[in-house]
Amino acid sequence: MNHLRWTLSFLFAAALLGPTAAAQQETAAPTPVIAVVDMEAIFQQLDERTAIEAQHAEAMKQLQSGYEQRTNQIKTLQLDLRMLDEGTTEWREKEEQIVEARAMARAWLEIRQQKIGRTTGQRIEAMRNQMVAAVAELAEQRGIDLVLNKAVQIAAPPTQRGQKPNVQNYPVVIWSNDRADLTDAVVSRMNAQFNKL
Repeated sequence: MNHLRWTLSFLFAAALLGPTAAAQQETAAPTPVIAVVDMEAIFQQLDERTAIEAQHAEAMKQLQSGYEQRTNQIKTLQLDLRMLDEGTTEWREKEEQIVEARAMARAWLEIRQQKIGRTTGQRIEAMRNQMVAAVAELAEQRGIDLVLNKAVQIAAPPTQRGQKPNVQNYPVVIWSNDRADLTDAVVSRMNAQFNKL
């Protein structure tokens, strides 16, 4: 939200400053063509996003199945432990085997969750970069100088079970042509006003 306020304030200030003295002497610059895009709507409607989320869900389902197999093996070991006399060498070895199996199952689950989450995150990030590239390409083809984003945040699917959706902040300005950049003009104007003092 702060990006939106800052950008709108900047655009308002640039509009108030008007053209620089140098720009007034030259021919007037063409009025920039501005377009808007809803990055959240694009994100939600992409077939690739749907495929990524389905593959993520399937990977998590397979992960859960693998974890359940490991916990069933631990339950079998626990049943074996009950059959042994407590305190015997066999009992202590079986108990140690159970502790080790639990630790291995948890580590296996955590490592796989991280790997799935990282892969999904990388694919979503690549898709977002492709979205921005598509916006820039279309803007250039259509002679648009500045593309503003209607949606500031985009929700991505959680990368781990039980995690809240990942929210990605997008800048307000998605793409701009150098012609729409007033940075140098604002600096020149303000420096000229300062030097008059």
